Amino acid sequence: MLGCGALGDSEGEVKSMRTTPLARGRGVGTLLLERILDEARARGYSAVRLETGTEEYFSAARSLYSRFGFTECAPFASYTGDPNSVYFGINLV
Repeated sequence: MLGCGALGDSEGEVKSMRTTPLARGRGVGTLLLERILDEARARGYSAVRLETGTEEYFSAARSLYSRFGFTECAPFASYTGDPNSVYFGINLV
């Protein structure tokens, strides 16, 4: 296994995306995010949102989301403002 991802069942939230250290920089994250967005569209979601970290460790993930058209947004669902979190969203319609 090179990576995994999870899409929430009703709110269009990317719940998790992870790649193994050996998979990083090889396009696995791109493939995972493409698959997650395809599934969100198939489910009829109008938007997808996610929360990720602000630390340097998460910079590659934040760049990936931005390349796909995600933009920063306010906290959503039960999230609240947190200096260690950043929130992203993308409209699918």
